[in-house]
Amino acid sequence: MKKNWWRWVLVVAWMVVIYLFSAQTGEESGQLSGGITRWIVERITPNWHTLSVSAQREILVTWRFIVRKGAHMAEFAVLSMMFFYAWSGMRERTRGHRAVLSAACCFLVAALDEGHQAFVPARGPSLRDVFFDFAGAVLGILLLLAVLWIVRKCTKRKEMHAFS
Repeated sequence: MKKNWWRWVLVVAWMVVIYLFSAQTGEESGQLSGGITRWIVERITPNWHTLSVSAQREILVTWRFIVRKGAHMAEFAVLSMMFFYAWSGMRERTRGHRAVLSAACCFLVAALDEGHQAFVPARGPSLRDVFFDFAGAVLGILLLLAVLWIVRKCTKRKEMHAFS
């Protein structure tokens, strides 16, 4: 455990990143996500500049929701993978145990994060955001487990071919 302390430093550092995003005022958060959304939409929407202002606005509203909730999910997918990695420093825990612990920790962080937003100007807590955060955490863990499974299968194949 002593040599694995830096794994927990990474977890805490990522939680600070999440906190800093949550500490943005509603206006700051809206400007950031609005700018990112506009940048994405202008590149993926054919003939964007020829669309009417109302059509552009409608597209932006839809994509802004996708970008904002996708950001929630991505933040917590990364966090869940970091928790999983940090828990892997404790060898007595199985992958399933580490996955459940990681998801539970992410749920707790998500709930605390949303509670914190109650004190940020023009922001507020949202159970829906806790759901998106937790869904991102679960997807992150599932993705990580899938990658680990593939790596293990490929490693076994190489070992089998080495002995053939």
